[in-house]
Amino acid sequence: MPIVRQMAHYRNVLLTSHLRRYSSYLRGTAVAMQFRRGVVTRNRSSVRIMGLDAACVLWGSWTTKR
Repeated sequence: MPIVRQMAHYRNVLLTSHLRRYSSYLRGTAVAMQFRRGVVTRNRSSVRIMGLDAACVLWGSWTTKR
């Protein structure tokens, strides 16, 4: 059905535009939540996740400052 395909395309366009607009905000909140969760749980995987989130936070702050 072409109507369903058009609706799916419109939804994908809206999602991509929203993600582009709120990508930095969502990434910051998700990284903060993951960082908090990694701090709370004391697992080796959480330590790795903490390192990745710290790198993401530093990279995001550097790119936003530029």
